[in-house]
Amino acid sequence: MGATYRKRGNRSWLVTVHHGGEREFKTVRSEQDARELVRYIAKQELSGINVVEAIRQARETRAAGSPHREYPRLRDALPEWLELQSRAGEIRAATEHLYRSRLKCWCYPHPLPDGRLLGDVTVEAVTREMLGSMIRRIREAGRSLAIIEGVRNPLRSYYSDLIETKVLAGPNPAADLKHFVGKGAHRKARRRSAIFFSQEEGPQLVATGEGSVPALASLHPDGAPGRPTLGRVGGAATWRHRLAARLPDDREDPQRQGPPPRNLQRR
Repeated sequence: MGATYRKRGNRSWLVTVHHGGEREFKTVRSEQDARELVRYIAKQELSGINVVEAIRQARETRAAGSPHREYPRLRDALPEWLELQSRAGEIRAATEHLYRSRLKCWCYPHPLPDGRLLGDVTVEAVTREMLGSMIRRIREAGRSLAIIEGVRNPLRSYYSDLIETKVLAGPNPAADLKHFVGKGAHRKARRRSAIFFSQEEGPQLVATGEGSVPALASLHPDGAPGRPTLGRVGGAATWRHRLAARLPDDREDPQRQGPPPRNLQRR
């Protein structure tokens, strides 16, 4: 029987109550509070009160008296939250539509091992493993990293908002899903990110661009003096977008590079 205290952190002290080989703990904010609590526990024990049992009963009573909160299903809560985010200007309307489409296709109908659908699980019961199995299913279907991000991003932001507003205590089940995304999706995305035409294909692409957009006739792909170079003006970006490719510029042509630096030998 008895109680002791020790420093736990910079501004916290842990009081330990002992009785019959059992212990209960209480954290206070100062050493003075810890001393007073130890004295009070000693007085209660002298009166014949089992302090450990009293603490447990008080906690059970408080837990039973707290109202049970009903949480919505994921398929009901997430679309409403996305709409509120769009109205508040946090995301664009096109982004909201994209997220809704990705979640409806991949998240809500995802089957879980117990037979339920992920969209039917209440928001507080969603786990990291559930979301990970959904991402694995997207990868096995051969979908791109953009599809995965279109599902992961709204889930991560939604649970972050719930934690910040004290609706959930955390942790965020969508915060760290790198293990399930894997490295293959990132390598595949990098392979598709940049497509270049060869230097020999440049004249044909220039002719195609000038035929589609007459304004491009004033641009010179060879960078002649006095004329703007393709890829260095704003209009060229629209042209490259139309052609879904990029032309190599002067820096990628060894014949157009300037003299080597003076300290080349030292390098």
